[in-house]
Amino acid sequence: MRSIIEKVLLVPNKELQLLASLPGRFKRWPEDRPIMLCQTHIAKLFTVAQQTISEWIRALKTLQVLRLAEPAVKKARAVRY
Repeated sequence: MRSIIEKVLLVPNKELQLLASLPGRFKRWPEDRPIMLCQTHIAKLFTVAQQTISEWIRALKTLQVLRLAEPAVKKARAVRY
């Protein structure tokens, strides 16, 4: 079984690799605590379309790098992984 790092390195997109590495950079963040990924803000950060972020998140879920912790609540909060 491949580690998360090995899975992400298989993806040729450097920006997607950076996005995948962000949760691990929160050193004090408890591993069992979900993180919020607001696609609009991530799209602005990476200066790409929101659809691109959706595709990246879908790819990370397919690679089992991200897993859904809590679904989004429309007009209230973003999905948590």
